[in-house]
Amino acid sequence: MVEEETGVKRYLERITYHHHIANHRGWPIWKGLKVVKYPMDMIAYAEIIFKHKPDMLIECGTKFGGAATFFADVMEAVGNGRVVTIDIEPCKFPFHPRIIQLQGSSTSKRILQQVKLMLSNASVMVSLDSDHHRANVKRELHYYSKFVTSGQFMVVEDSFPPRENYPQEAVDWFLTVNHQFKVIPIEDKYFYSTNTWLQRK
Repeated sequence: MVEEETGVKRYLERITYHHHIANHRGWPIWKGLKVVKYPMDMIAYAEIIFKHKPDMLIECGTKFGGAATFFADVMEAVGNGRVVTIDIEPCKFPFHPRIIQLQGSSTSKRILQQVKLMLSNASVMVSLDSDHHRANVKRELHYYSKFVTSGQFMVVEDSFPPRENYPQEAVDWFLTVNHQFKVIPIEDKYFYSTNTWLQRK
């Protein structure tokens, strides 16, 4: 009973925090670029990149370029890694030597082939932050999970709080058909996360 009450309390606290941040209309700014992520999630990304040192981080959803630049700067500090960021819309932001931009649908054959050719024997991490509707996230999970290497993460953005036809439904489906990943409860450390953090076993 105590554990159940604690779980409900944590859930309500996270919901409250989500609405507080969402209604604030402000996002972190990195080098003058908007990063559509919660601050604790940015720290979690930085820790994971520093600890696991992926050779490649594939980002589906460039938006303003702030997150790609943040990832690349963390990799610069680590001394390893490149970011491949993908979006259907063109995005202009300052050049970074560790960033490769691709324009197109993240699940198109052309883009998937381009990404595959870049990987070689690289250790690969993935961040899924494009179209958040369930069908698209399911397609991205299906295709990009194949690129993630052992010990690395695949992060499904905006899966919390759960909503109908949104990423958490895709994650629930994915975990029933693919048993090579485990959920890492990042929110236990940082109190709150909008994402599902999947680590390849």
